Amino acid sequence: MLSGKSKQLAFASLLAISQLAASPGSAAEQSPPVIAGYGYAVDGDSLEIGQYAIRLFGVAAPEIKEPGGPAAKMALAHLIRGKRVRCQPTGAMSYHRHISTCWTADGDLAALMIGAGFARDCPGYSGGKYAAFEIPGSQRLPFPGYCTPRSR
Repeated sequence: MLSGKSKQLAFASLLAISQLAASPGSAAEQSPPVIAGYGYAVDGDSLEIGQYAIRLFGVAAPEIKEPGGPAAKMALAHLIRGKRVRCQPTGAMSYHRHISTCWTADGDLAALMIGAGFARDCPGYSGGKYAAFEIPGSQRLPFPGYCTPRSR
């Protein structure tokens, strides 16, 4: 039989384990309220700021090995080069990246990428937030299946 102190220790351990199991991801994957700083482009819709990997919310750029992918990465790199970037995470994650809306002093990075023809609105996630920014150049880019609006 366990002593009073041993029972308390066992209960505390079980409580801690149950709280960890109920957590929606590890502490390293939980989004901070704001991510800000100077970053670099990973591809046309992803960047890194310090220790944080970020996926731009509501936008789809060609993958780096697809036609238009290297140009999209260069465009995002140009938009953030030497500028402070501020990102508001949604709380969701994609491949260990914080899905976020990000801005520089020039504006919303997703809107700027779409408006320059290097990415598309992804209405399956954005709800069409960036559709008005699409130009003929962006409309010619691949439209990933995950961007198709989900029926309810």
